[in-house]
Amino acid sequence: MFRAIASVIVGYIVMALIVGLSLTGLYLALGADKAFEPASWDPSKLWLTLMFIVGIVAALAGGLTCKAIAKSAKPPRVLAGIVLVLGILMAALAMGKPAPTEPRGPDVSNMDAMSKAVTPTWVNVANALIGFAGVMVGAGLGKERAGGAKTTP
Repeated sequence: MFRAIASVIVGYIVMALIVGLSLTGLYLALGADKAFEPASWDPSKLWLTLMFIVGIVAALAGGLTCKAIAKSAKPPRVLAGIVLVLGILMAALAMGKPAPTEPRGPDVSNMDAMSKAVTPTWVNVANALIGFAGVMVGAGLGKERAGGAKTTP
């Protein structure tokens, strides 16, 4: 039981670290002008693309880590469920977030960018679904063929 719980926690931590460190590094490398649309708090298409890529990598790594620690299929399914539920909850909370009233200047700190960005709802929902699917794929789940035969021994 401890192994299962630890695998979910460690898998989630791996995901959070990959997302946090990667997006912070990317923001520092790109700057506000490439991360946001001009004179806006709306993320640019480049930033949204990078977010999806980082999300996929993080979810795959989280699922792989969880499965490696747990050595069974149930904990990665739990992690995938947690990622989906938290993602949908965060998307719902972001829907009610008012857009900043002050204009975006050229120099925006990473903390201001995270707190003031106005991410479209569909992106937040897509991130939740990508996270769920990525964890499942990373853990090697869903590899069953029609008829129930597994592709790996």
